[in-house]
Amino acid sequence: MLFADRLEVWNPGALPPNLSFEELRTKHASIPSNPLIAEPLFWAHYVETLGTGTLDMIDLCQKAGLPEPTFEQRGGTFAIIIWRDWLTDSLIESLTLNDRQQKGLQKLKVAKQITSAEYQELTGTSRQTATRDLYDLVKKKVIVSRGRGRGAHYIVARGMPQK
Repeated sequence: MLFADRLEVWNPGALPPNLSFEELRTKHASIPSNPLIAEPLFWAHYVETLGTGTLDMIDLCQKAGLPEPTFEQRGGTFAIIIWRDWLTDSLIESLTLNDRQQKGLQKLKVAKQITSAEYQELTGTSRQTATRDLYDLVKKKVIVSRGRGRGAHYIVARGMPQK
């Protein structure tokens, strides 16, 4: 299914019991559901036997500047969500952001996260102004806050804000 902010690929079934979502993000064995189908696909060079497909997807998303894919079990289906850059220039323009916020978002799109101190330095603002600007972006569901205290930072939200 194709959405404005993501592509979802669903397959009937589930991960093999000895494979977790975390393991999909590391080097792991390939465990085909149907080895009788997998073997001829391997010999025809359509698939490989190393279990690197998910790692390739993660790598390609990172190289394209996109968030890592999400893996989910939804009832009787296994889903992979590939997120796209939903934060387009026209959407940013429609959110009526100030110049500081636009500058902060451009940095976020490249750096993947920003702290309040980094935002202050980037925009030349006080802590109060940075807090107000960042809170406005959180309220508009463009970014989300992660962590507390010295580890607090902001990342781009996954998915388009609901109007």
